[in-house]
Amino acid sequence: MVCVGSMGLKHSAHGRIGSTAAALASSARCPVAIIGGHDPLQAKQQWVVAELDESPVSEGVLRRAFEEAHLRGAPLRVVTARQSRFTDVHDSDAVADGNRLGTAQLDRRLAQWKKRYPDLDVSAVAVHDSTLNFLVKNARSIQLLIVGRERAHGITVLVGPPGYAALHNAECSVLICEPQNIL
Repeated sequence: MVCVGSMGLKHSAHGRIGSTAAALASSARCPVAIIGGHDPLQAKQQWVVAELDESPVSEGVLRRAFEEAHLRGAPLRVVTARQSRFTDVHDSDAVADGNRLGTAQLDRRLAQWKKRYPDLDVSAVAVHDSTLNFLVKNARSIQLLIVGRERAHGITVLVGPPGYAALHNAECSVLICEPQNIL
């Protein structure tokens, strides 16, 4: 694993991930931890957040997330983003129904993990479109975000300009898991 601070030489841009961290996140052949600001007094109330998709590799991300939440004594929020079938139509009832269905499916997937970690506060969250929306809404509540590298475009979004906006108010660290090392 490579650990690097989140601030670059031009660290005046709060929430911005430095160029070295961004380059490592995109190209390293091992897990990369990008360490953000840390307030030990606030951390106990903050969540560990894992982003999952439908790939089998995401089981490794899930395992790492449960381990990190357990080690930190922190609540775990497991987030999955779902896309609408028709991107040009926005029906808020359909989005809400899709999110409920996604949350129920994720809860079933988490059931075996919850049995292994019965004392851990775990919640499934399905969001429409992008995990970045969840990050923006909950920035102050997150201490660690865990994502898998298999979503190459997702890493670019996370450490690029859209991610800057989402992480602007967050002081969280990001753990990017390499598929071959997390299974």
